[in-house]
Amino acid sequence: TTAPGVQLYTANYLDGSSPSPSMCKEGTKYPQWQALCLETQTYPDSVYAGGEASIPSEGKDFARGRCFILHPGGNEYVHDVEYEFREV
Repeated sequence: TTAPGVQLYTANYLDGSSPSPSMCKEGTKYPQWQALCLETQTYPDSVYAGGEASIPSEGKDFARGRCFILHPGGNEYVHDVEYEFREV
């Protein structure tokens, strides 16, 4: 990823009844910890630990934890993520 951080969600709040199985694919129930999500992002309220001089020029905004706010007609935002899955 081109983002410096990853947020991990573990579906801890799921209990098999919420969301309602009628809203889920093929009536599936999702019990606790039956899913995960990896969300790449900047660090919330981050301070770059390596110091200003060690921040690569192309990563200065991410390294500072900058939040990107998108506006119609504004600058283009590009964020790349590549996933690779293997059998263990």
